[in-house]
Amino acid sequence: MKNNNVRELAQPGKLRDQLTEVLRKGARSLVFQAVEAEFALFLQSYEDERLADSRK
Repeated sequence: MKNNNVRELAQPGKLRDQLTEVLRKGARSLVFQAVEAEFALFLQSYEDERLADSRK
């Protein structure tokens, strides 16, 4: 029997278990929601802005 002491390292983006996958999906979802909320606030801040000819 050969003794093999080489260990495989985890690669970025490679999931090893379902819990990690669930946590990553949840984190992505939270970040997406935060970006959407921030963008909505940004758009609202310019809601009343008008061009020189009074167009929105």
